[in-house]
Amino acid sequence: VRCEFEEARAVALIEKYATLHPDAAGQMNNLGAVYLFRPEKRYLAEAIKVFKSAIANGVEDAFIYGNLAYALAQKGEYEESRQIDERSTQIGLKSGMPSVSTDEYDGYVYYLKGEYAKADATLRRFHTTAPMREEQQFLTFADTQTGLKRYDEAIKVYDDALARLPKNCRLWEGFGSMYAAKGDVTAALATFDKGINAIPKCGLNYNSAARLLIKQNRIPEAKQKLDTLIKIAPNSDGAVIAKEILASIKQ
Repeated sequence: VRCEFEEARAVALIEKYATLHPDAAGQMNNLGAVYLFRPEKRYLAEAIKVFKSAIANGVEDAFIYGNLAYALAQKGEYEESRQIDERSTQIGLKSGMPSVSTDEYDGYVYYLKGEYAKADATLRRFHTTAPMREEQQFLTFADTQTGLKRYDEAIKVYDDALARLPKNCRLWEGFGSMYAAKGDVTAALATFDKGINAIPKCGLNYNSAARLLIKQNRIPEAKQKLDTLIKIAPNSDGAVIAKEILASIKQ
């Protein structure tokens, strides 16, 4: 359901089972993750609530604690986040998971704080022994390079990421946003369009393209992007955001 970009429906379905089994780690982690990865951190508070509810119900699961740690870091609650991350590591070790460096977590926190030089050094140290494989790893490292204005390096990271994950909507949107940060509007819009072609129902690239077009005073093109998204994925979070952007144009 999530892959069809009907996030609200996905939440309702997973929540139905999670409510029946609030101590089931898998269901509660899935529910929290759906909230966590909905666009623009709009449901971050709900994600945190789900993870904390699972823990309150006695769930001792490294992934739930790990996701909660990352959610709290995104909210800026770094002290609590670090404590939760340490607990995640302890639980993982007890269940037989291999020992892991804290560099990835530390680098992510530096990145969130905008301390890009520290993030870069820490993440490079981590990835010398653990090559990037997952969406968030690529995004964090690429955005760190963007923050340091190392655009050529960011491009290499996104190229590598999309060669591995060609239908990842967030990576395409991040790539386009990198070009926008660089000031290359043409490349940014072209990259957003590639993301749209790769994942037609994902709203991230439509909405980012529309916002960039609005900044360029290209209002008809922006409206076309938004209208297309609303038509093709009417029940998506992206469509909700698209309607908000349209309403702001009309004001």
